Amino acid sequence: MAADTAAALGVGAALGGGAGRAFVGFSVGDHLGLLAGTRLPLDAVVACYPGWTLEGGTPPADDRPPLAERGAAALAAHGTAVLGLVGADDHVVPPEQWARIGERLTAAGVRTDLVSYPGVPHGFLCDHRPATHRPAESADAFARILAALAAVTVLHPRPPTAPTAPLTAGRRRAGRPSCAGRQAAGDQGSSGVRGLLRTGAFPSPAGPPGR
Repeated sequence: MAADTAAALGVGAALGGGAGRAFVGFSVGDHLGLLAGTRLPLDAVVACYPGWTLEGGTPPADDRPPLAERGAAALAAHGTAVLGLVGADDHVVPPEQWARIGERLTAAGVRTDLVSYPGVPHGFLCDHRPATHRPAESADAFARILAALAAVTVLHPRPPTAPTAPLTAGRRRAGRPSCAGRQAAGDQGSSGVRGLLRTGAFPSPAGPPGR
């Protein structure tokens, strides 16, 4: 898992993605993200309703759950910030476990921003599952995710590139995808975003946090 993540990060850097290192995952995917963060120096892990992090219950966690005390200490040693997003009605990560996750990370000194959305079930970000999808909470969550990733890009700005020739008629160039949170982070300036990360708080969008 760590080797695959390191390889993916290397490919991203080679393609001009910059030096920032972040992992965004959902459910068991972010179980793997937190596990990778215990073994690689990631800047941030975005954990969307991460399951099986404190105890076993899935093969990657049976011997060494990512948020066992040693794993939490490794995240802190790597300087990894954790943005956690969960629904208060999540059956995989119930409120009492979410509270324990927060306590474990805080005790280890990990910079965290843990958000819980009242009345929201597991998998609320998946718009292919109408029964559990929650559009309003998803919009807030994705805004937070983009802001967290934008903060990583500010910590590791890309080197300047040479200007390109202007486009002419009949010539098109594929544009680079924009990040909705990047401008918001840039407006605060590099020092402002670094300060937010040092205190363990990511830039957050306007609107009800649902904590």
